[in-house]
Amino acid sequence: MADLIIPPVLEARSVAWMLRNTSRGGGASTTGQEQVVASPTGRWTASVTFNVFSGGEDAAVLAYRSLIRRGRSAVFAVPQYDDRGPGSYAGLSLPRQGVPHSDDSPFADGFGYSQRLASASFAGPVALNATQMQIVIGTGLILTEGMRFSTPDHRLYEIDEVLGWDGGNHWAVSIAPWTRAAYATGTELNFDTPLCRMRLATDDTGMLSVSTRSLSNPTIEFVEAF
Repeated sequence: MADLIIPPVLEARSVAWMLRNTSRGGGASTTGQEQVVASPTGRWTASVTFNVFSGGEDAAVLAYRSLIRRGRSAVFAVPQYDDRGPGSYAGLSLPRQGVPHSDDSPFADGFGYSQRLASASFAGPVALNATQMQIVIGTGLILTEGMRFSTPDHRLYEIDEVLGWDGGNHWAVSIAPWTRAAYATGTELNFDTPLCRMRLATDDTGMLSVSTRSLSNPTIEFVEAF
């Protein structure tokens, strides 16, 4: 079954992303010292607070009910809700929603026709569990630590370190977490509106918030789906 998309009518008020379990330690020695090393095995979590009842919009209320009703059995492509990719970093801007189909509906990812700010792809094959790769990106754009992108299978990655640059379009980077799949040369990367494949953290997340209209900004906890 294809990943479900968070309905665009649900606008995020605030979002907190975190990679859990990103370090490993062997415990303190008898002298109190402990060696801790970075681990690429982190798992994404997200806490998203939505504007649901603002203005009493029925569409948002119904979309929210449908989302939480599905529980942990459903897998969602959750937007990062962040505009800090190479395009915006370079000062470029385009409408977030773009142009819809003739019936005013968006594409399956919730967005419309629009040219990407950052056209990017893998410059070579990438293996499963890889933490380093080559990326080719549009002329004049740069990559830096902290930028995030997603692959077509809705896996979210963050650049951990820029390892090299040829002065043109090719960049060598390390990422976290390690890759969830193998990718072919030319696989397109989404730096503009990254998506992460996630489930509800619990079956009842968000339930108490939606039970009364006095709470207008319910929060849903998500965890990466494998």
